Amino acid sequence: GAQGADSLPVSTMARGTPAALLRICMKCRSRYGPAVRVCPADGEVLVEDPAALVGETLDGLYQIEGLLGKGAMGTVYLARHTLLQDRVAIKVLASHLSANPEFLKRFLREGRAARAIHHPNAMTVHELRTTSDGLAYMVLEYIEGRNLREELTERRAFPLSEALDLVAKLASALDDAHEQGAVHRDIKPENVMLRSDGWV
Repeated sequence: GAQGADSLPVSTMARGTPAALLRICMKCRSRYGPAVRVCPADGEVLVEDPAALVGETLDGLYQIEGLLGKGAMGTVYLARHTLLQDRVAIKVLASHLSANPEFLKRFLREGRAARAIHHPNAMTVHELRTTSDGLAYMVLEYIEGRNLREELTERRAFPLSEALDLVAKLASALDDAHEQGAVHRDIKPENVMLRSDGWV
């Protein structure tokens, strides 16, 4: 019989398969729909393709321009608001987590709590959305700069006064978040952005 759209490579898939749901074979680089778990060409386990969203527009508002990073909970993209032309960061919840009602509830709850935080050392959450395709994402302030891990790798150490200033700014932002009922859960150097003007 004829194969379904999920078993065909992207080049032959019916239009309309959400880009965020595509899977890729890391060996032959073929892409497949969300129902295919193993590459029919070489037997490799397929993984989500984070690059599939680049070039797409979410909800007619956010043009995805590039990939900023990937973590256990999802992927962060650089995007531009199509009307305002503002650059933003978009955190997309991993599809296997957005399919889990408990994880989705947690993502939405934490997004709402983070939206209430207004602190100079905390990233602003502009919007929290879910698409008709089941994609859950958060629109965040885009901060141009380097993360603390990159800075530590290059510099190896900070002068004591600079380190204390950094810790004080982080502690102040976290204190404000806790007062709003938000818990970060993933404090690490990769998640601390340093702007060129010295703000964290």
